[in-house]
This record gives sequence, C-alpha cells and structure tokens, in this order.
Amino acid sequence: MNAQRWPVRAWLKRGVPYGSVVLAGVVLGFVALAQSSPEINVERPASFTIVDGGTDAQGNRPVGVQQTLTYTVRNAGTATLNVTLVASASASNVTVDAITPTSFTVSSGGGTATFDVRYTPTAEGSFSFELDLANDDADEGNYDITVSGDALNHPTIDKAFSPTTIGVGGISTLTFTLTNLNAGSGLTGLNFTDALPAGVEIATTPNLGGTCGAVATNFTPNIAAGGTSINLTSGVSLAASGSCTIFVDVN
Repeated sequence: MNAQRWPVRAWLKRGVPYGSVVLAGVVLGFVALAQSSPEINVERPASFTIVDGGTDAQGNRPVGVQQTLTYTVRNAGTATLNVTLVASASASNVTVDAITPTSFTVSSGGGTATFDVRYTPTAEGSFSFELDLANDDADEGNYDITVSGDALNHPTIDKAFSPTTIGVGGISTLTFTLTNLNAGSGLTGLNFTDALPAGVEIATTPNLGGTCGAVATNFTPNIAAGGTSINLTSGVSLAASGSCTIFVDVN
C-alpha cells in the first residue's frame, strides 16, 4: 500500500483532525501513559481499614493506665509510599506518651508497615486525640484518625477481719468491700482472687453473704471448709459511686 501525502489544507478538507499524525495512510491518536502512585490505607487490627477522617473507638479504658495501639499502614498503590510524619494533635483528657516510628516507607503492591501509639487517659470521662499521617498519596496526603473512648477509675477493694486476731479454734468474719469511684459510670463484671493468710482457711460453716447480690453463685469454686483462697469470677455490678460487701467466715 502506497502512503498518500496530503498538504495541511487537504487534511482539513478530508476530515483528518489537525495535530494527528498520518503514517502510511493511518491516523494515529495520542496515547496517555499511566503514572505510578502510592495508595495509603490505615488498619487496626490488620486488614480492618479505618478510613481517612474515621474514628478508632476505644470503649472503656482505666484512668492512669497506659494503653498501646498498633496500626498497620498498607500501600495498595503502584509506587513506594513515603510516610514522612506521624503526629498527634488535639488531645483531650489524655496524654499521648509515644509514637514509634514517626516516619517510614511502605513498598508498593500491598506492602505493609506498622507503628505503635501509647497513650494514658487522665481522669474519669471521655477522652480523644487525633492521629495525622503526612504522606505522598495524591489525594490522602494528610490521613487523619480520631482515637476516642471513656476513661473509668479502678474500683477499690478493702479487706477486713473481725476480730483481727483468730485464736485456736476461733472464727473471724472476712469482709470485702467493693467501691466504684466513678461518679458518672457504673461498672460490670468485677472479679478478684484473694489468697488467705498462712494458717487461715475457710470455716466449716462459711456463712457466705453480703450485699453484692447473688453472692453464693458468684464464687468459684464453691466455698468449702479448708479452702485457702477466695475467687470471684462471674462478676459483680456496681452503680455509679456505689459499693457492696461480700463476707465469709474463716478460722
């Protein structure tokens, strides 16, 4: 096939768009080349995505006890992802103790990297802070997450013997008092284990009782003569600022 040559005027007359290339009678269009780019996803736990602008809900966390969160950064793109800074902001009723590492790279094609965040709730009540990941994803260059939850005070457990001294063959009543220090939140599922002092054991007739409710079914194992520990495993509930008692005879 012989190539035909046409002047510019002939191109326009014959409907060939200006700027196209004619080679051997064939019109060649322009071809756009795809560019490689990274694509960030943040997950906790791994494979569970927290969307950009989303919330990582913590539920209830104890006041003054440091928590550690591990996040996975996944790169679903076709180029290396560069995370240049992970930082916290807008902390409320919480201290963000550490973020490690604060910068890293993630390989393309589903590669992953992790970073840890350690925080400590300050006082009873709601808490929150933001995590900001500066990176080179074209449309999520500042990936932000809000971490939030409710901080609760630990319950207290007081233990007392009456009388405080047990003579040979004598009986003392051991009383546990559980107290909820949270003025605005109830507590559920309270458990504890207590080992009796050396030489002290549960009395032949334990006389188990108290105000905590359904006490006899909450103790595991059943209170039995000769036992040397007390285990509350199925839980007690306390209303806000509430308290209750559990008692058992020992000798």
